[in-house]
Amino acid sequence: MGDTFDDGSDVEKPVHHVCVGDFSIGKYEVTQAQWKSVITSNPSKLKGDRLPVETVSWYNVQSFIGKLNALTGKQYRLPTEAEWEYAAKSGGKEEKWAGTSDPSTLR
Repeated sequence: MGDTFDDGSDVEKPVHHVCVGDFSIGKYEVTQAQWKSVITSNPSKLKGDRLPVETVSWYNVQSFIGKLNALTGKQYRLPTEAEWEYAAKSGGKEEKWAGTSDPSTLR
């Protein structure tokens, strides 16, 4: 974990090894339509069912996850910091951005 390309801030140092167990993570952000199907209100400022939900707090998300788990019988949760960084770094590959090190491929 940490600033493996030596261009980040001091809070990303020192680089250190972390082991994460198996986990699953969503490929896309939770959409406003998905949020509304669990929590009837839509807190987003920029409205659109296909847009990601935004302007939610950690507490709002915990409420969403609790209701989602009750509805589905599954155990969803937020990823840990280590899991998030592992996923964002393409599973530990030597890539500057998830999926690439080539800035021309970014959109």
